[in-house]
Amino acid sequence: MSLAKKIVAFDLDGTLTESKQPLSREMADLLSQLALQVKIGVISGGSFDQFKKQFLPAFSQPAIFSQFSLLPTSGDQQYEYAPATNEWRLTSSQIFPTEIKVKVLEALKGLDGPDKYDLPSEIFGEQIEDRGTQITFSAMGQLAPVNKKILWDPDQSKRKKIVEDLETKLPEVTIAIGGATSIDFLPKGFNKAEGLKKMLAEFKFRPEDIIFVGDKVFPGGNDYSPREAGVETLSVNGPAETAALIKKWLGEDARHYQLTRHPANPILQPSANAAWEKEGVFNPGVVKVDYEVIMLYRAVGERESYTSHIGLAKSKDGISFERLSKEPVFGPKQEFDKWATEDPRITQIEEDFYVTYVA
Repeated sequence: MSLAKKIVAFDLDGTLTESKQPLSREMADLLSQLALQVKIGVISGGSFDQFKKQFLPAFSQPAIFSQFSLLPTSGDQQYEYAPATNEWRLTSSQIFPTEIKVKVLEALKGLDGPDKYDLPSEIFGEQIEDRGTQITFSAMGQLAPVNKKILWDPDQSKRKKIVEDLETKLPEVTIAIGGATSIDFLPKGFNKAEGLKKMLAEFKFRPEDIIFVGDKVFPGGNDYSPREAGVETLSVNGPAETAALIKKWLGEDARHYQLTRHPANPILQPSANAAWEKEGVFNPGVVKVDYEVIMLYRAVGERESYTSHIGLAKSKDGISFERLSKEPVFGPKQEFDKWATEDPRITQIEEDFYVTYVA
């Protein structure tokens, strides 16, 4: 299934992860593969601190972050990765006027007891969180366990009643249902659609260049505004459906790869009959040429000076190797490499092969 887009944007909670749960390694790997084809946007009602705890730790290679845009607090902030400093930079931020925030906080604190809205009696952590550019009300508290959260308001009917009442009291804000138990409050007219539009403008993309994936794609849900704004939007029911969707985009051959040691290891051992490699062979560089695997390997013959040379071997299956020379094919020759020629690496550019090594 081809993906004729330049950017794919995802909601976080309920789409890439379960509510407030860490991103899985499988999902991180899928996103990393997808990022080789398109730019990735991740938009969430959570703060950037939540991204740092929930999303970023799953990735083992920070270099891929250059393909990501992070949009906390429903997109009224945007962060881009700076490889030179290995930092995330805040590139834009929407202002939430203080006087309106105060009014929102007062309205939330004035909510009647559990009877009117069937609010949960057991609360885990703070219910009201001022995220700077957004205020979020979490009915069960910010620290509520997922198994309890998903049971409280699965059809959003309880939160819809709260939103309906508060919209009459707070005409200055946009109110949207998000997460499993939360309600988000943003400056009037701002929502995830506006956040995505700002991101598109920054990269000079057009609306038809993006597709958005979320789990709250229903009227009143905080993933609904992109669809209303004309952005192509896909609705999913949890991370498993999102993973299946990404795999389709990547192609039928997309797999979750994990490096494992082959049971035949070591596939090349020191030769006791060769003085230059009798102590150790390791740190090879390989390249496939036609139907053979060619290996240049580092070899050490004695431990006192630990001088390294480079040997040559080939294999038809990448497991059983045959040495092609009884002598090193390369070794110390110049003043700068007189102690060692180590760790060869092979790069093919068109019809030529280039070899680098550590001296």
